[in-house]
Amino acid sequence: MRPQLLATAIVFAIASTSILANNNTRVVNQNGTGNIAIGDQSDPTSEGNTMVQTQNGDNNFSDAAQFNTTLNSTIVHTQIGDNNFSTTLEQESAINSAMQLLQSGNTNEVFAVQFQTLNSSMGLIQQGTGNRSNQVQQVTDQASSNVVQDGSSHISTTIQPLSSFDNVGVTQLGNTHIASSIQTSGSLNTVNIWQNGSQNTASAGQGGTTSNLVTINQSGNDNSGGGAQNFIDNSTISVVQSGSQNDAQAGQAFGEFSNTEMTQNGTLNVAFSNGAGSFIQSLTTQFGQQNDSFHQPFGDGHIATTFQSGTLNTATTFQNGASQTANITQLGSSNTGTVNQ
Repeated sequence: MRPQLLATAIVFAIASTSILANNNTRVVNQNGTGNIAIGDQSDPTSEGNTMVQTQNGDNNFSDAAQFNTTLNSTIVHTQIGDNNFSTTLEQESAINSAMQLLQSGNTNEVFAVQFQTLNSSMGLIQQGTGNRSNQVQQVTDQASSNVVQDGSSHISTTIQPLSSFDNVGVTQLGNTHIASSIQTSGSLNTVNIWQNGSQNTASAGQGGTTSNLVTINQSGNDNSGGGAQNFIDNSTISVVQSGSQNDAQAGQAFGEFSNTEMTQNGTLNVAFSNGAGSFIQSLTTQFGQQNDSFHQPFGDGHIATTFQSGTLNTATTFQNGASQTANITQLGSSNTGTVNQ
């Protein structure tokens, strides 16, 4: 038996199990050779679901499952090219959920799971070659994950376990970007990552938090941006990078109503902010090359501001106690400033 006939036979054999489910629709269209599509809509409590799988090219693999109390859910696959994988897409105990996938090019891979979620949605578009994306939404309520990767060799990982009303959006354009996001044991949290250029890295983590936002915007090459919020509520981290080889890392913990903003434009600038407490404002702006900024506010009500424009400037701020204010402005080259409060 020829490969495409064998694959088609396997597909239709597995698709025939959908007769045990109620009001489900399964459509499979395969073009090429060596393609495999596997679907499962066999649980009697899975009602009104739709599963569509389309593969164009050679040696593509697609897998999907809808069972348990998955109600009014939709899984859509489209793979164009060769050697694409969309493995173990699953909706289990997910009500009014939707999962969509488009992979265009060669050797793209995706892994997606929705488990015990309500009104959740996943959307993924990968174009190019060698892109990978892994999304997990587990025990979440009305969580949404959107990933768009255009180019080649991108990596995106999103995990949202034990979270409510969460949203992660990742858009990567260019080549060889890495983006990861983790949200766990929180609610009403949002992560937005946008990367344009080449070889940029962005990471965001939120744990034990409520009503927090992490935004990372990178344009250029070889930039690294990160934001982490742990056990802090109603707080925001914003990182904006333009240029090359800039590094910005922000962390907030143990408090509420804090804000960290970092803006970098140039080359080889480094900014770090690590705060713990409530009502903290940490603001860093860097223009030029090889500028360094470090903020460490511990306590409540602190304000730390650093502005650098030039080359080889260094600014360091330490704050302890409550309601301290520090402002450092550096213009030119090779300036050094330190504030210890």
